[in-house]
Amino acid sequence: MMRQWANIVLFMAMVSCSREMAVPGPVTPPAQDTGCVYVTGVEFPAGYDWTSWLQDGKPRSRSLVFLMKDGERILEVLTDSVMCSSSMPGRHRCIGGHLYMDFPDGDGTVVMKDGTELFRYDGHERLSSFEVDGSGHIWTLGAHDEGDGDAGGGLSLRRDGFPVFSCDSADIVTGLHTDSGDILSFSYRKAGRTFLWSSGEQHGLSFMQPVDSVLAAVMYRGSPVCVVRLADGGGYAVSSGKGFSLLETYKYDCLGNCRFLFGEDSLFVYGELNYQYDRLRSPQVWRLDGRIKAGAGKYKQSFFTFVSGNDVFAFIGNQEYSPYIKSYVNGTQLYSYGSGLDVTADPAAVIHDGRLYFLFCRRHGQKKPYLAVDSESTEYGFNGYFTGISVW
Repeated sequence: MMRQWANIVLFMAMVSCSREMAVPGPVTPPAQDTGCVYVTGVEFPAGYDWTSWLQDGKPRSRSLVFLMKDGERILEVLTDSVMCSSSMPGRHRCIGGHLYMDFPDGDGTVVMKDGTELFRYDGHERLSSFEVDGSGHIWTLGAHDEGDGDAGGGLSLRRDGFPVFSCDSADIVTGLHTDSGDILSFSYRKAGRTFLWSSGEQHGLSFMQPVDSVLAAVMYRGSPVCVVRLADGGGYAVSSGKGFSLLETYKYDCLGNCRFLFGEDSLFVYGELNYQYDRLRSPQVWRLDGRIKAGAGKYKQSFFTFVSGNDVFAFIGNQEYSPYIKSYVNGTQLYSYGSGLDVTADPAAVIHDGRLYFLFCRRHGQKKPYLAVDSESTEYGFNGYFTGISVW
C-alpha cells in the first residue's frame, strides 16, 4: 500500500535488508527521578595527557568512567585494557539515572549497566543511538564496524542485543527518534535512495520534484519530514506534508551537519551554511517554513545547540581563533564563559528549574573541566573531561 503526502511518496521498500524479530511495541521514555541533574565523565591518572587519543579516537589508558548526581559521584567504573574504548564520548551515557556503557570485546560488542554486563552480541558496531523503553528494553542503532574504527557499511537495529532489522551497504541518515512519543523511527541511505524505518516497516522516499540528496529525514506526526537539496541548483528545502519550503540561506551555497531538533510541540532544522570555496561556517536553526528561528554570524562555530520547550539554546564561539564561547536563547545573548574553551560533552547543556547548565573545559594548560549554572562556573579538579548532562 502506498501512502502519499503533498510532495513525498512513501512506498513499501523492497531492498536487500532483513527483519529478524517481531515488530517492536510502543516506546516510552524511562521513568524519571524528578529534580536530579546527572553528569557523566572520565577521569585519568594525575599527569596523564589524554588529549591526543581523544582526538584520534584510540584510547591508550585505563580510566574511571563516572556518574554524578546533583554534583556528587554516585558510581565509578574502572576500565581495563578491553573496556578502555568505553571511556570515549559516545560510548557511555546516562539514561533514567543509570550509566550504560558499550565497547568491543574480541569479535563482539558488550553492553553494560552500572558496571554490570547486560548482554553481548557478535560483530562490532559503532552505536549512533541508544534508547531504553518503559519496559527496560534497550534499543540500539549501530553502524557496522570493520574493527579498526572505520565504518564498514551497513547498520543494525537491536533490542537487548537481538537484531530487529539489519541492512548491508547502508548508512544512517537520522538516528532513532519517536513520533508522537510511541512510534520508533530512523532513516538510512542505501544505493543512493533514502528510506524511513518506522513501526517495523521500511518505506522508500520519493519526491514530486527532482531532488539531489536527502540531508536528514524523520517521521513527525505521522508524516515524513526531510531536508533536501533540490536538483539543478535549486537550493535547500524542507519537504513535508505542506510541500517544499525553501530554507533562507542568504548567498551561501552549501549546507552541512544537518539534523532535526525536536521541541515541545515544534520541529526545527539545524544546519551550518558555508561557501564551496571555504570551510568557515554559519550555524543556523530554521522553522519548518524555512524561516530562520535563530542564527549566528559568519565564521562562527556552534559547540552545542538544543531545544528546551520551543526555545533554541546555542553555545557559539569564533571558528578561526581561540573560541570565546557565549550562550544564546533564540538569538539573544545570555552568558559569556571566557576564551580558550572547548566542549567534549554531548549533550553539553540542559535546562533544569529554569536554570541553564553547561559543560566545558579549557583548551590549554591543565584543561580542567567546568560546570556552569547560568553565569556561575565551577572548576572540577580531576584530570579528565565531562561527557554528558541530563535531568532524570
